[in-house]
Amino acid sequence: MKRVVLLLLSAGLALWGQSTTQSLQGLVTDNSGAVVPGARITITNAATGVTRTVETNTTGNYSFQLVEVGDYEVRCEIQGFKTETVRGLRVETAAQARQNFVMQ
Repeated sequence: MKRVVLLLLSAGLALWGQSTTQSLQGLVTDNSGAVVPGARITITNAATGVTRTVETNTTGNYSFQLVEVGDYEVRCEIQGFKTETVRGLRVETAAQARQNFVMQ
């Protein structure tokens, strides 16, 4: 009986540690390699249609926290550059997703 209880407790603890959200981050540069601050990055969950938007910081980096596992469209736009879109970016459990952009 003790073994069964310990086994059930162990299984419950393993499931409790699983996360269903991750981070998605990246760097935006221009075609010369210079960072692009102030670019608007929009992610859209393909299954739910939910969108979120952030801007790149002064070092050209962006980050979304607590991103649900799933497939995403990621769009990068800023005045003076061509809008870039990546479709089908997969965010997985226990793995940080990264999408860099080189703006033209």
